[in-house]
Amino acid sequence: MTYHWTIPLIAAFSILVLAFLVNQSGERTRLVRVLTFLAVPLDFWNLNCFVADKSTALMLTRACRSIAMLLPPAILHLSLALSQGLDARWTRLLTIDYGVGVFLFVANAFDLMVTDLGQNAWGFYSVGTPLYNLFTVSVIANFLG
Repeated sequence: MTYHWTIPLIAAFSILVLAFLVNQSGERTRLVRVLTFLAVPLDFWNLNCFVADKSTALMLTRACRSIAMLLPPAILHLSLALSQGLDARWTRLLTIDYGVGVFLFVANAFDLMVTDLGQNAWGFYSVGTPLYNLFTVSVIANFLG
């Protein structure tokens, strides 16, 4: 029996604890709000891996993946908040970025992103449609931004 599911579960729990501690720091700055928002899709991304059987996995990953579609713009938002670089140009780019994230969120809700789940030794993985490539491009663009 393998226990690969424990790593994403521990990561999800740790992210929630860190977000809680940051929120308890007292100040409600923009950085604290952005970091707390980032914790939500990051937590769902980790919970996306935390399942044992395929029928439950398909249902759970659909919900978790939808929220995780907002992860790339949230990461860019956090980097902009850290650098204090939220001028008009970056605000427009961030608005477009969140728009792409919301589009992917809706597309995933209608099963347009993933056709099925495959299985290997560590668990399940998504079998994506061509539209899933847009999510991959979004991830790469946000990490480069």
